[in-house]
Amino acid sequence: MISRLSISNYILITELEIQFDSGLNIVTGETGAGKSILMDALGLLAGERADPKALRNPEKKCTIEAWFLGFSAGLKLFLESNQLDFEDENIIRREILPGGKSRAFINDSPVTLDILKQVAYLLFDIHGQQDTRLLGSAEIQFESLDILAGTTDLQQKFAEVFQQWRTAAKSLETARNRSRNEIAEIEFKGFIWNELSAAALVEGEQEELESRLELQKNAGDIKSRLAQATEALDGSQDIVSVVKNMSNILAKVASYAPALESVSQRLSSVHLELKDIAAEIGNLDAELEIDPRQMQVDEERLSKIYALQKKHGLNSISELIAMQNELDEFLRASVLNEDGIALLEKELARLHSLVETSAEHLHASRLEKVDGISAEIQSLLTEMAMPNARFLIELKPSGLGPFGLANIRFLFSANPGLALADMKSAASGGEFSRLMLAFKCLLASRAEMPSLIFDEIDTGISGEVAMRVGKLIKAMATRHQVLVITHSAQMASRADAHFLVEKVQTENQTNTLVRRLNPEEQISEIAGMISGHGPGKAAMEAARELLNA
Repeated sequence: MISRLSISNYILITELEIQFDSGLNIVTGETGAGKSILMDALGLLAGERADPKALRNPEKKCTIEAWFLGFSAGLKLFLESNQLDFEDENIIRREILPGGKSRAFINDSPVTLDILKQVAYLLFDIHGQQDTRLLGSAEIQFESLDILAGTTDLQQKFAEVFQQWRTAAKSLETARNRSRNEIAEIEFKGFIWNELSAAALVEGEQEELESRLELQKNAGDIKSRLAQATEALDGSQDIVSVVKNMSNILAKVASYAPALESVSQRLSSVHLELKDIAAEIGNLDAELEIDPRQMQVDEERLSKIYALQKKHGLNSISELIAMQNELDEFLRASVLNEDGIALLEKELARLHSLVETSAEHLHASRLEKVDGISAEIQSLLTEMAMPNARFLIELKPSGLGPFGLANIRFLFSANPGLALADMKSAASGGEFSRLMLAFKCLLASRAEMPSLIFDEIDTGISGEVAMRVGKLIKAMATRHQVLVITHSAQMASRADAHFLVEKVQTENQTNTLVRRLNPEEQISEIAGMISGHGPGKAAMEAARELLNA
């Protein structure tokens, strides 16, 4: 329950602190007194957008703070799972700073607005004529149905196995995609390996081919040069014979001049070397043949080698061979995980069977209770002077989905002869308020709920209807703390604690104040709500009768 609410520097409020009762808290006041300011302040604690224009003094920060008493297992679990302290008295605070920035705190620890919203949802529920959560959200509608039908545990079990099934389906799809990618990679790399393997590359081959082609391309010039060298050695001048004759001539006189013996021997050596060179040139000339067909073969082979190098961004046969070896290792190691995929398929089938069984059980259990819940809502509407209203929770079969085996609709008709239609289009403002109140009454009787806050739930009703609505809310307040902002004297007469919102004006400023009324002040306030300012004796008596009704 909300034990205290503190507001400072907010719109018409300078400083304000309210201590609430654990039962039914009624807030009244004239139109424009500032009752909506309290709702706006609570809305900020629920995570609504902060407006810097709301600062009463734009040079100071605004602070809105609420203290909550009572143990909540859900709140404790949420706070601890988000590394936040859980206290005997938990405090949430919102600050709006000059300049427009805002901050949020839970038990003095800074938190994001998202965390604040989730915590506020566990602590209090603000209901107003514009509350449409039960209209547009299938999740909230199913959640409400399961609470009322007592099928929350079945829903949670279904949600758990449904999530496991979806996770398994995602894992299988991921594995299949990975397998497809692996197949594509293997096929691609296998194609490259086959191409390199078919090329039958040999270390040193490129250099040998390049050298042989270079020789073939220049063979004509080489043979011409060799012929010239042969002519020089064995031609008309016959250098070999000249050298031999010189050696013989000097040998004949070497006995007379010993120094010539050495020269003669050297010339003899030159003669032998020249003969050997002449023979070598002859052999080279004989071996060197121009072969156009071999040249074409070599050129085609080199072209293929060059094309492979360019294709793969490499510079040598050695690098191509190394690439081929790496591909060979990859292909040998690549084994598709068909066994793993088969196991995932088996697990998915098992979970699908479980989720279908769970969904069927949940759907059957909901169907058992849905008519009774619809009847209870209809009965509460009758208590609130809507005897001709009809209400139906429709569960229309659908395929397996996150909420089970059906789609849900809340159908309503206020008057005889009108067909049932979605609440959103079929209920007026006052009718919708009573519908929501009926739901909240049932939910409050069957589940742990936070503090309930109603903003002018009595809109569009008066007299006996307002009295009946007041009694329903009073009954709800025996199990939960309830805060109601109202213009109805009948509603106000049910209060455990009655607060009056007043606007006080001075020469320099206007302030909104909130004070708790004592019993006599409460009688006077209710009498004023009946007859206006300065209530007479009859209005005072009527107020007393309402309080005692």
